[in-house]
Amino acid sequence: ALASEPSSITLRDVMRAIDGPVAPLSCVSLNWHESCELEDSCHARGAVWQKVRDAVLSALEDVTVADLVQDRNQGNTYAPCLSHLLRAGA
Repeated sequence: ALASEPSSITLRDVMRAIDGPVAPLSCVSLNWHESCELEDSCHARGAVWQKVRDAVLSALEDVTVADLVQDRNQGNTYAPCLSHLLRAGA
């Protein structure tokens, strides 16, 4: 059972509930931030990692559980996706 309507639950909510932080590094996490000694001088933090975090969060925010239900109702199981998951060294 869901605590809210499927149309109000985003994939961002789901990912955070299941996996916790969405950010690739704790120094750019919005909710689980851990400071780094290089944080204020690290060019990659602002130029790459914050942008990656924001892009992922934005994409996840645009899709709801109701959107995925539509796929399911059309017979899409996402099973083929499992064979396309990237693995280390692939």
